[in-house]
Amino acid sequence: MQNYHILLSNRTDNKIPYDLRSEVLFREAEDCFCYFYKTKAALKKLGKALEYYPNHFKSLMLKGDILFSEGNYDEALKNYIKALELKPENSKSLGSVANCLNELKFFKDAKMFCDKARGLCQFENDDLYSSLYELQIKISMNLKEYSKVKNLLNTRTVNTHDNLIVLKRILSKTLNSKMELQKRLKTTTLRAI
Repeated sequence: MQNYHILLSNRTDNKIPYDLRSEVLFREAEDCFCYFYKTKAALKKLGKALEYYPNHFKSLMLKGDILFSEGNYDEALKNYIKALELKPENSKSLGSVANCLNELKFFKDAKMFCDKARGLCQFENDDLYSSLYELQIKISMNLKEYSKVKNLLNTRTVNTHDNLIVLKRILSKTLNSKMELQKRLKTTTLRAI
């Protein structure tokens, strides 16, 4: 098992001078990935951008996003953590780390990062907040915290985001049956041998 705790003190590589070529390569990589769906070309450009300037936050995040979209969660997580070390109070990088940890089944750690990201997210009406809210619901489901999921789904915020309204409809029946089963399991006298 890998240890994903992040030490954010005494970074010595923050003194690397900025290289403008990394920004140009980032923008080219972004076009390759977002408009032309050329992930290999985008990753190659991002690799070069990070050679020029290893602390290029946007390149680290985009590389993590591409790797995540390909299902390479370990490598995506490494990039998100590097980005998080550069900007520890960035809700997008915190949420990305939480999402990777959730996919890697480190649910308690994912919950911690997601909670911090939601706490730092300033605008409840933006897409990031909505995504973090949805991620928190997924993590709580994975942790079998069904009553917490029900509370999350019944808050006023759900009404402002279409994707959360759909999630609420999908989960309602499942959630009620899981809560009922959980309740019955707590009160039963039968034990598995």
